[in-house]
Amino acid sequence: DEIIEEEIMKTQAETASKHLKQFADVGQEVFRRPRPCILLRSGAVLMVFHHFKVLITDERLLFFDVYEHVLLSAMKRICRGLHRLSKIDPSPSEFRLRCVEEILQEVCSHESRKLVIMRASVDAVLQKIRNSSAAELEQGGLIVLGPLNDAVDFFDKTLDDAVAVLRTCIDDTSNDLSLMVHQNTSSTNNSQMTRNRMAATITLTTYAHHIDSLRSESQYYFLETRLREH
Repeated sequence: DEIIEEEIMKTQAETASKHLKQFADVGQEVFRRPRPCILLRSGAVLMVFHHFKVLITDERLLFFDVYEHVLLSAMKRICRGLHRLSKIDPSPSEFRLRCVEEILQEVCSHESRKLVIMRASVDAVLQKIRNSSAAELEQGGLIVLGPLNDAVDFFDKTLDDAVAVLRTCIDDTSNDLSLMVHQNTSSTNNSQMTRNRMAATITLTTYAHHIDSLRSESQYYFLETRLREH
């Protein structure tokens, strides 16, 4: 029984180390990212969000600083999504908004995948601590919580910044959200601009809520690791 128990604890320790390394790598992404922003102009939308730097015109989506595998994979998914939408509705009038929505959807999917890693990391580390004796903990069993806490904290701040920029974009009265939808100024009336503004507001609000729900779950795991640390 003792041999079996030792093997189980060894397996749990290896699993904890594996997940911790994955999530620590995730946390370091924060240092490589500028703060997010969304700038609306009559000719284009500039979006710095998560790991994306893009310029969206009425007909093109331009990516900048594309040098990581995760970005290349994300670009392909975004382009496939835009192509699929263009078949459903070939009208170019909402191209900017479609691009913004595809990017936000990709960010949410990416963060959801990281949250799965975080859940596994926290569970594995806490299980390891629960199975450790007081002597083992005194010899450094809690050291593993340091980098895990940092990674979870970085993750939380990334989501917090994302929600903040979306809500600022929605609430800032100087922003004309109708600019997220292409409009011919010579033929666009007030009611059309209002519909465009509403469509943009709904899109940004939906994804702000989604990202905020991910952040709420990440805060739960952050508190779990903090409680164990103290």
